Amino acid sequence: MLQPLGQKLYFQLCRIKSKWQPPHYINIGKELQQARHILLCLPSDSQGHQYAQGQLSEFRKIFRDARLTILHDARHTIQNIPRLCHVISYGEQEFNAFGLPKKAVLNSIFDSKVDLFFDLNRHKNNHATLFACYSKAKLRIGFDHEHSHFYNFVIRFQAPQGWREAFSILFKYVLGIQCRLEHVVAEDS
Repeated sequence: MLQPLGQKLYFQLCRIKSKWQPPHYINIGKELQQARHILLCLPSDSQGHQYAQGQLSEFRKIFRDARLTILHDARHTIQNIPRLCHVISYGEQEFNAFGLPKKAVLNSIFDSKVDLFFDLNRHKNNHATLFACYSKAKLRIGFDHEHSHFYNFVIRFQAPQGWREAFSILFKYVLGIQCRLEHVVAEDS
């Protein structure tokens, strides 16, 4: 009963806080290239969770030297974890009566600074949005949904597209930005 209320209040607080802060402009390409700790929040629905697991090796290829932390709903199992990935499961017991993450789960997730946050849910997911807010990552990437204003890079696509199309668009943007940056750096050398 108190969970939705607590989460709504926290989201309102985040919105108010962001309105009082001056605009924060970031170089997306630079952030993608320099990210050392990346947090991937897998989709909470079973079909999306399963599809996203198959894409983890692609994230590892793109971010070869970064530490990848994979956050996933404990209701689902996770398999085929790429090298150098840290996996953290969360369930309802990791949230307090107000629906906010408990300190212990926050400490395990944010044991070091997060540079880049990916919310891989195609639809609103309160837990993923909460983790995005708590992450304090300079670059927070997510798909367009009801909570997309909490992200500073939002990927829009035609609904009703499937998971394959969603990840294709995501990788197109991320790789496109990185490739252009590498091309510019190579020309400057």
